Amino acid sequence: MYREILNNHKHRNSKGYTLLEILVAMLFFGILVLSLSHTLTSSFMLTGKDKKIANANNLAIRYLREVELEWRTMNAFDSGTLPDVSNSYTVNGKYYVNVSTQDLVFNQAGDVIVRRVTVKYKSNDLTDGDNIVKVYLDFFRPDNV
Repeated sequence: MYREILNNHKHRNSKGYTLLEILVAMLFFGILVLSLSHTLTSSFMLTGKDKKIANANNLAIRYLREVELEWRTMNAFDSGTLPDVSNSYTVNGKYYVNVSTQDLVFNQAGDVIVRRVTVKYKSNDLTDGDNIVKVYLDFFRPDNV
């Protein structure tokens, strides 16, 4: 009798899977796919934000280099005139750019010796509320007129 039950059980398994086994496998596969899709979506979103940060950082550094070229002489440094923030620095409105200066060190005559230029980039995209890049550089007053 036991042999008949075992033979029937073996014979039944060779015909295929039961409905319950198929449903459990589908449920397991669905959970696996759902967790992987969430991970991949988060990864792609992070990569997009990283590209924005890298792009804004490069633009800020390029702007500071332009300031450095303009302030090569003492007269230009003393005037404190900053280059215009053109569309090339905002990528045609993709970023909001805020540039400010702060006088840090003065000599005995009251002349500025060290001036800090701060460049802040904010994404025009409403999902990025905070500054995505804030870069500053301290400039020393040149000796040449």
